[in-house]
Amino acid sequence: MNRNIIPLFFCLCALMGCQSKSCPTNPSSPAAVSVCEKPVIHAHPYETWSPESGLIHIYDRGLYFDLGEDSAQKYLERKGFSPWVEPELISAETARKEKLLWASDRYVRWLGSTMGTLHFPFYPDEWEGDIFVEVGLRPKMNQSMAVRFYKPDGNGGRTWSEPLTTNLTPGYHGYRWKVPREYLSKDGMQLMRVSFPGSFFEGENRVSAKFSHIALRTGDLSTGKFELEPRQSYPEKYRILDQELEGFGLLRNMHLERFFIVPTEASLSLNAAPGAFLDSPGDLIIKIQTDGSEPEEISKLHISPGECWKPLAIDLSEYSSKAARLVMSFIPETDDTLFTPTDEFRPDIYISSPQLLAAGTDALQKAEKAFAGAKRIVILGIDTLRADRLHDESKGRAASNLSKMASDGLLGILMGEGRSLVAMAASMLTSVPADVHGVYEPGAYIKSMLTTLAEAASPLDWKTYFYTTSGIVDTVHGFAQGFDVLYALNKENITETGAALEEVRHALEDSPEHSLFYVHLSELRLPHRVDPETFAQYAVPGYNGPVNETALNNIAVMRDPGQVDARQYEAYYDAELKRVDDAVGDFVAKLDADTLVIAYGTHGTSIGESTLGYEQGITPWELLTPYIIYRPEHPVGIRLEDITSAADLSASVLSLIGAEAPAGTQTVFTRHASHPVALYDGLSATAAGSWFYRIKREGVDALFTTGMDSSTLSHREEAELPITRQALREMIE
Repeated sequence: MNRNIIPLFFCLCALMGCQSKSCPTNPSSPAAVSVCEKPVIHAHPYETWSPESGLIHIYDRGLYFDLGEDSAQKYLERKGFSPWVEPELISAETARKEKLLWASDRYVRWLGSTMGTLHFPFYPDEWEGDIFVEVGLRPKMNQSMAVRFYKPDGNGGRTWSEPLTTNLTPGYHGYRWKVPREYLSKDGMQLMRVSFPGSFFEGENRVSAKFSHIALRTGDLSTGKFELEPRQSYPEKYRILDQELEGFGLLRNMHLERFFIVPTEASLSLNAAPGAFLDSPGDLIIKIQTDGSEPEEISKLHISPGECWKPLAIDLSEYSSKAARLVMSFIPETDDTLFTPTDEFRPDIYISSPQLLAAGTDALQKAEKAFAGAKRIVILGIDTLRADRLHDESKGRAASNLSKMASDGLLGILMGEGRSLVAMAASMLTSVPADVHGVYEPGAYIKSMLTTLAEAASPLDWKTYFYTTSGIVDTVHGFAQGFDVLYALNKENITETGAALEEVRHALEDSPEHSLFYVHLSELRLPHRVDPETFAQYAVPGYNGPVNETALNNIAVMRDPGQVDARQYEAYYDAELKRVDDAVGDFVAKLDADTLVIAYGTHGTSIGESTLGYEQGITPWELLTPYIIYRPEHPVGIRLEDITSAADLSASVLSLIGAEAPAGTQTVFTRHASHPVALYDGLSATAAGSWFYRIKREGVDALFTTGMDSSTLSHREEAELPITRQALREMIE
């Protein structure tokens, strides 16, 4: 059996702790070499996903799907409406009786209709020579079959290829075809369909075929029918390791792949060790690739037989916020060692689960220390503040003061929670996410059993103040729970940002040390009221369309606006934002140096990208809002691209005053690689780095850009960004 076509998706043997009869857990032979003390290697499936380690694929000169393994289920019809029937175990007795020795104690999967589809990643340009598709089948099957690939059509789309066909006869167990390379998509996302004319009954079950595996292969292979080989046992010579780490086994010349979004200032951390049977030293090669680039080698770790785990840390800061594909492979110095073919998995090396770690920079730690020294903290919740208005390309336009605070302070991005501002505000005030506090709609009460910021600060001798210009985030529904001083400014007809902040400034002058202010500002909301002079700075010259102050709340007028109409609506937003920004800038300029300001957007707003009006659906800009942590005379200049949550920002406030945060939260000073989820009315959304991923109500998935340039509208980018798509697709499923 050719060593380059060893099946990959068989059940792994945890070399020194498995229950397989073929695994020598208690060796007595002198050939068994014990390097360390005890058997502790834990093997994993060949493909896995976890929020910590990401999506991992392992290739060995191709891709092999053992259709009886649970790890193959995700590839069958994308988990939905699958004709693939649950696997059936072929007992040793059945295997002997039907002369299927290769299938003894294995599972095969039935195809319960005449056609089945697989979706999987495979990059044909990485493999030299011919590529083959191979299927393993039980002898009882239909008399013919066909294989098709969903190939590129040359115009940016795809179409099903001409079929690869064959007539089948009982007595053999598999068939192999050569695949034209033009049938395979270079972006890595492949679809393959196997079909059979008609079906047959086996007992009471109507099926068309029973499969042991489907594979894409490269190498010196023959086409046509072939026999599968029976299982073989391990040799007795092996080594063991003494450190208890969970590991992925890796054969020489095999690829292990991982897709992810790179956090800000991230590093990749893993451990590697020789496998139990490694005889030749070699190098663990690690490469990284982003969309539109070639794979680049970023690390080489030498591994020798008999060594224990070796740590490895790789700086990935130059790839921050990019979707990346990591490729790891082991290349031995010599490849002439004796190799005994086996259907069991016998790795050359083991790799611990790769971890993406935030750098934990000194700058963040110094910033936290400087922020914690503030004697007063002012939290400004600003309705409908968009993250893109503080981005580099937008600075100085309508939010010059907030942008300067962002440049001198710590700037980050929050993931919103639904279409109403109450969810975000409640999360900020209670330090728990919306699925805990339950406040999604205006009028809902914050549970009195929850601990607010004020209640957490009070035992630490902080005096607390609550100011609001909003009739939604008010003093009635629990938002002001525990605060010492309450001001419902809107009830005094104070709704403009400048007037509200003037009230807060006077209170600050008379406040004691260790005072915490929460101020909710609601001026930047529909309908936008603007003065003609400011509006003229942003308006579309000569505009005579339907967008005006009267029409701002008219959904019929503003649904799916044209590009010029959207720009005119942006002008109303920016003109009012300018007034809010000026008021915030004037307020901050008069603060003492020992005052810390935390400004955040309670939710963003859709300004023409899709529809106008919060009840019409969630857009990325409604979900993504900025936050700024700023202390005068203590510039830090830190920008975090990773997206966090209002609950974690609130936990950061608790950390700064020395209070304990609820379990499950992390401060922005330690958290980088987060994957927050926003849930509302059946909608699910996940964001990471510069990308926003969403599953719609009807179950259709689409990838939207959330690049910070507001001129870039939301649109599908599945075809153009395959690595990005793979890095995010498993977060929801």
